[in-house]
Amino acid sequence: MTRILFVGQAPETVDYSDPALPPGFNAEKIWAGIAIAVADF
Repeated sequence: MTRILFVGQAPETVDYSDPALPPGFNAEKIWAGIAIAVADF
């Protein structure tokens, strides 16, 4: 069985009101990107 370790900040803890982040960026989009990456493995 292949195992993968993701290390980083939980998407729910990010301040999405920060103007340095792209408009419309949110935790759901991050989780969707992670799901795509996992499926590609």
